[in-house]
Amino acid sequence: MFGPTARPAATSGGLLAPADRATLTVLTDEAQHTIGPARSGDGLDGHNPRHDLRLHFETSGVQVRSIGAAHPWSVALQLASYGRGDAQAVAEPAEPRSYGRTVEYQRPGLVEMYINEHDGLEQAFTMRAPPAGAREDGPLRLVVSLSGLPDARVNQDERGLTWLNDDGVEIGRYGSLAAWDAEGQALPARLVLACSAAWLEVDDRAATYPVTIDPLVQQAQVTAGDGLAGDRFGTSVALSADGSTAIVGSQSDDVGMNVDQGSAYVFVKSGSTWSQQTMLTASDGAAGDSFGDSVALSTDGSTALVGASVHTVGSNPLQGAAYVYMRSGTIWTQQQILTAGDGAVADNFGLSVALSGNGNTAIVGAYLDRRDRQHGSGLRIRVHQERVRLEPAAEADRDTRRPER
Repeated sequence: MFGPTARPAATSGGLLAPADRATLTVLTDEAQHTIGPARSGDGLDGHNPRHDLRLHFETSGVQVRSIGAAHPWSVALQLASYGRGDAQAVAEPAEPRSYGRTVEYQRPGLVEMYINEHDGLEQAFTMRAPPAGAREDGPLRLVVSLSGLPDARVNQDERGLTWLNDDGVEIGRYGSLAAWDAEGQALPARLVLACSAAWLEVDDRAATYPVTIDPLVQQAQVTAGDGLAGDRFGTSVALSADGSTAIVGSQSDDVGMNVDQGSAYVFVKSGSTWSQQTMLTASDGAAGDSFGDSVALSTDGSTALVGASVHTVGSNPLQGAAYVYMRSGTIWTQQQILTAGDGAVADNFGLSVALSGNGNTAIVGAYLDRRDRQHGSGLRIRVHQERVRLEPAAEADRDTRRPER
């Protein structure tokens, strides 16, 4: 976090210093994505928590299984052959080797790699040298067998596959195909679906080897149903504790004729399928409000808090506000507009927001509040089921010193 001044680092007990927190976050993330020996049987096992994927690697390839109960799916990826055009060499089974979150299969002239990332399971192939045959005879082609694949369709850009459930809802992807050579030059690449296999084809006529080919396996992504260029969908995000409700800020979304008013989208997950439940907007929204700057959810996902840090309050431009919404069943309603009792021009109240687990207490940051020329401030806000009562925080509550032990 950047700010006007740096706080002294905690050196013993109490709160962790920022550098220590960052290190702990990295180590925790690495542990969550590590691939290691299978607990039962041969091979390697891993888990992708963000996409609810179970991974199992054997000599023949990798099994990817979604954990969601409503629309589960499973697909086995196996490199079947590689070469130039129709002149293909059979890919013999190879022993998977684990390096943290990475798994490698080594074959003559080719390295097959899997990386367990936030975005999904990244698959990469590195061809050390061009395959036999003249480059004009056909593209570099890798054939990846896809066993057990649900209904799949090639994306319009020919860079990936989308698979669907019985209702035609997108549940997973194999795509984001890219290829480049040893000099970092992007190479034309496409994906062809043929006989339950993905053909990864690369035009390598101008390539300097080695060449890398890099697709990705992931659950379905969420996007705004009415999204447009420049909306900044994803400016802020929050999840309920059980991961079944998500809220995504889109601070530059145009609402009606109001340019950059902003909005927030709520998505719910059933099994492994995400769907948009509603779009939240401010009842008094105006152009340039940046509604969606920040978002927060209660533990059960039934209370949402959305910041609009440059909203005009009365005659004060850029003072900012925060909005409370509550869900009953599948219906979301705006409960209250929160503003600072001592708000002033350009406070940027709402640039950051947070909710307690039960949704009864919120905190809203006012980054440029001028009461302290060097620091921003915040207000404590108590949120009730039917009403909201705003309480300026006591001076003691603003004390940022770590507690005495």
